[in-house]
Amino acid sequence: MKKALGFILALWVLLVPAFAVEWPPPVYNMPRTVIDSDAAARALSGLFDSMRAIGNTGLLLLGIVASVVLVSSIFRWLLTLGDSKRTGSRTRAEERNLKAEKSRFGESSELREMRMEHLGRGGFRRK
Repeated sequence: MKKALGFILALWVLLVPAFAVEWPPPVYNMPRTVIDSDAAARALSGLFDSMRAIGNTGLLLLGIVASVVLVSSIFRWLLTLGDSKRTGSRTRAEERNLKAEKSRFGESSELREMRMEHLGRGGFRRK
C-alpha cells in the first residue's frame, strides 16, 4: 500500500507541471524590423570613424618615415659633398675592361711579390 501511495504521489508531482503549461502556445506576432538607410548609417558610423582614424595614423607614420628618409639622404649627399662615387662593386663591363688592361700590360713584379707575401701571411695565421 505504501508503495502504491508513493507511486501515485511521484506521478502527481511529475504530471502537475505538465498541465500548468498552456499548449499549444499562443501565436506570437513578432514585430517587423525595417532597416532603412539612416538606421544603417547610424549603425556603421562607428566602423567608418575607426577606419578613418586608422587611415590618419597610417598617413602620419608615412609622413614621418618619408621625412626621415629624405633628411638622411640629403645629409649623406652633403657629407660626401655630392660625390657620385659608387660604393658598390664594379659592373661586368668594368671588370672586363680591367681584366683586358691587366692582361695587356701584365702585372709588375712588385705587385706579384706583395700578393705572395699576403698569401704567405694568411697561411701562417691559419696554423
